[in-house]
Order: sequence, then C-alpha cells, then structure tokens
Amino acid sequence: MGATAIEDKLQKDVPLTIEKLREAGIHVWMLTGDKKETAFNIGLTCSIIKDNSIIFRIEGDNIAEISQFMDKALIDIENIRINNKKKHTPDHTVVIIDGNCLLKIEKDVEKEAELRSKEANGDSGTKSPEKDVKKRKLEIRKKLPTGNLLKFLDLGCRADSVVCCRFSPSQKALVVGSIRNILMKNPTFASGDDYSKNSSAVTLAIGDGANDVPMIQAAHVGIGITGREGLAAARASDYSFSQFRFLQPLLLIHGHYDYIRVCRFLLGTFYKCTAFYLTQFLFQIFCGWTGNSLYEQWTLSLYNVIFSSIPVVIIGVIEKDLEKETIMANPKIYQYGQHNLGLRWRTFWRWLIQGFWHSVCCVFIPFILYNCFTPFSTVDFYEKKSSTTGSNTYVEKSGLGWNLQKIFRGDGSMYLQDNSLLFIGTVIYTSAIFIVTIKICYIESHNHTIFNHIAAFLSIFFWFAFNFIYQRYAYPLSLSIYHRFESFLGFISVGEPTHYLWYNVFSSPSMVLQAVFMVLITVVAALVICDYAFSVIWSWFDLDKNRGNESLDIELCQLWEKNIKKRRQY
Repeated sequence: MGATAIEDKLQKDVPLTIEKLREAGIHVWMLTGDKKETAFNIGLTCSIIKDNSIIFRIEGDNIAEISQFMDKALIDIENIRINNKKKHTPDHTVVIIDGNCLLKIEKDVEKEAELRSKEANGDSGTKSPEKDVKKRKLEIRKKLPTGNLLKFLDLGCRADSVVCCRFSPSQKALVVGSIRNILMKNPTFASGDDYSKNSSAVTLAIGDGANDVPMIQAAHVGIGITGREGLAAARASDYSFSQFRFLQPLLLIHGHYDYIRVCRFLLGTFYKCTAFYLTQFLFQIFCGWTGNSLYEQWTLSLYNVIFSSIPVVIIGVIEKDLEKETIMANPKIYQYGQHNLGLRWRTFWRWLIQGFWHSVCCVFIPFILYNCFTPFSTVDFYEKKSSTTGSNTYVEKSGLGWNLQKIFRGDGSMYLQDNSLLFIGTVIYTSAIFIVTIKICYIESHNHTIFNHIAAFLSIFFWFAFNFIYQRYAYPLSLSIYHRFESFLGFISVGEPTHYLWYNVFSSPSMVLQAVFMVLITVVAALVICDYAFSVIWSWFDLDKNRGNESLDIELCQLWEKNIKKRRQY
C-alpha cells in the first residue's frame, strides 16, 4: 500500500498580513472545508481569532433556533460596537458557522423562493414549474439574498471576522456571490458608520486549491496562490502569486496608488477643460455675445487632443502621493480610498473654482495689459472733459488707464489696435497652456520625476511647434486655396484674414516683448495668487483635514515623510 501527503502549514507572514488588512478596514472571512476544531486553531494561528475575541457560534437543530440566535447576536454585536467607542482596547467579535447550519439556511431560502413562485403563478396548490433543484439554487445565487441568508450576511459584515468551517465549494461560492449581489444594489452594505455615505465595498477571494475555484470566480476580484496544490486556482483567478503575504503590496500600495491616480486624472481633466473653455465664454462679454472665437478653429480643437492631454495622462500613470514605506507603516491610509476621500464634493469644487479663476486671469489680465509694453507710442487720442474746470484734455489710447477704461465701457467695444484678434487670443491660449501644465505637473503632483518634466516640456513644445508649422505654412496655404476657390465661384471676400500667429506676434521685437510680459504676468498672478489664497483658505477652514482620523490625512503623512528624510540626512 502506498500513500502520499502534502504538509499543511501556514506560509510566511500570514498573521501579519491579516492584521494589516484588518487595520486597513478590510473584513477578513475564512472559508474552509476543515472541521470546527481545526478551523478554530487555524484562526488562532492566523490572528483571525484573538485572545480578547468574543465568539458567536451559530448553532441550532432547526432554522427557527438558528434565526433566533442570529437575532440575539445582531443585538449583542451592535452593543459591543457602541461600547468599543469608549474603550482604549476594543473587543474583537468573531462569528463561527459550519456548513450544516448554512445548508439549513439555504433550504429555508429555497422554500421561500418556491412559495413566492407559487404566488406569482397564481395557483398555490400546483407545483412550481421549476422542479429542478439545481435551477432553483442557481436562481437564488443570481438574485439578492433574503430572509435568514441576508440576516447571516448582515451578522458577518457587522462582526470583525468570520470563520466558516465544513463548507463545500458550492457553499463558498454561495456566500461570496450573495455578498457581491448585495453590493451591486447597495454598495454601502458592508460599510461602517463613519463615511458610510461615500463608502463602497467589493469582494476579494483568495485560494490555492481547485475547491476554491467557484469562490474565486464568484468574487469581484479573484486571486490564486500557486503552490503544491496545483494551478487550478491560479488559472481561474484575476491575479496570481506564490505567497499570501503579497496581498500587502497588492492592496495597500498598488490599490492606494491606483485610486489616487484615478482621482488626479479625473480632477485634472475637469480642471483643464474649465480653465480653458471658460475663456471663450468670458470673451463673449466683449464681443456682444455674438459667438465670435478668440482662437483659430484647429487650435481650439487640438487643445484636449495634444496640448493638455500629456500632463493628465502622466499624473494618472505615475503619481505617488506617499512612499511605500509610509503606506506599509500606516495601513489605515487604504481607507482613504474606501471612503472616497479623494473625490469629495469639496475637493471637486475646489478644482473647478481654481479653473474658473485661472480662466478669469487668462482673459482679463492680457486685456488690461494690452499694448502697455510696446515701445512705440500711438497717435490716437480720445477727448476727456474735466468735471471741475470743464476744459477738454486729450489722452493717448494706450497704456493701463486706457485698457481699464475700454474694458468697462458700457458698449463693450475694445478698439483693438492691431488688425485681428489673434494676438490677444494667442497670448490667452499660451497663458492657459502654461498655467494648466504647471498646475497639473508640479503644483498638484507630489511625485516630481523626469516624466513630469518631459510632459511639461512636450505640452509647451507642441504648442509652439504647431504654431510655427501650421500658422507659418499650412494656414497661409489653406487661405490661398480658399481664395482661389472663391474667385473660381465668383465670390468676393470682405476684409483681409490675417488671423495667424507668425505675422502678428513675431512680426516685430516689440510684439514679442509685449507677448512675453503679458504671458509671464498672467501665469504668475494666476498661479501664485490663486493657489496660495486657496491653500490659506483651505487650511484656515480646515476643509481637507480628517479630524479624529489623522491617519487618513495625506498632508500629515507627507510632513511625516519629510521629517524622517531630514533626520536621516543629519
């Protein structure tokens, strides 16, 4: 007679991993096919069951006793949670259930489903058309859990840990699939009291054997461990690795980074569109709401495609708000994403208000400073009557005073001193490109790498390269073709279209100097004044802090990192 066996022992750092997952606000359930004594010992070794744990064993000879016990356990666990808020070392609650009790609960749910189907058919005396038991079980797993099954899941989510022993592969899939079905309809079902309005939960199943495949496939995210029990679990999973302890970097580090990157990408996308396209809206104040555009049509179209897309993509790929060591030392930071603190309404509106303010600066500052830096004086004057003496004086139509007056004229006329809108439009467009690029790549990004510098350089380089190639060669060529087509059809164009950058901005050194100073003043005023003012206001009103949960405050963690780096230097 020959026999083989596999040594069943815990992998390295399993208790430490479970403890960190618990600190991160993740509920840990152990679903196993072992008997109660073995499962209890494994739970103690894995730190799922602690020394101060209050254990609730779901037992009963019939479904009525099981239901009565779960009702009492729900009340006791809720009282324990209330008392834990007053304790320095809170009690730990654990629910233990075996496969026999879950089988009774499952049969009770099947009876309820059968009764509902009879009522739906309108004939309580006839049998349900769904006679096959497998079909009824499949229907139960696809629908929302009800009755005692829902009560058991509610009890398990309220407890700190759950140990399920003597479970078959189908029962493991039933529990995981039922929780997933609940979360699809009610994402806050498994959330705590704090931040419950913003919280949402997903299920993750991890296993190493073929009997864990149904559970892995029933969860939102399935992870298979490759080992001595084969590759069945790894092949059926979304992710696979060889050690259970690798859950720490997967969830705590990469999970937090992914959430932060998605938040930065979404906020940056809304911000850059607000900061740029509102300039078109604000310009309508000065053109009588005629719908006239500040920018050439291709220039306007390529803003989101080329000129502003690289910074948000880079920050959405490589952003790291904290170092890996900081996240592993403080696993509670993972709850920052669980409670959706990175996409709160106050944060969203802060980005939009900053985008609106930047668009205001991009429009009004160039309009005010227009022709203030040119070395050539104008010969145009306007007549100004003195209110005291009644005499008339003549003032040049240039400089800051004239620009302020014509901006706030009642008729909205601008009396622009060059022959097109492109000069002022190009200055506004260039200012918006600089502001959006600096804001996203440097001010809002905590991880300044070579890729941030490359993204900023490419955004600005593509803008000037496009102006040189398109407006120096392609645009005049398209105009000549257009005029030939007009002459061929017999149309006569009115006015001379000189709406391109090269002959307006780079036509003389004075125009270049004026454009540089206008862009520089606009960028500095928008970024320094706006961002500094907002940082003061936000810190003054304490809007981005998490009082009572300082471990979730990203800024405090970043200051902690800086202090550690300074100590290492000295």
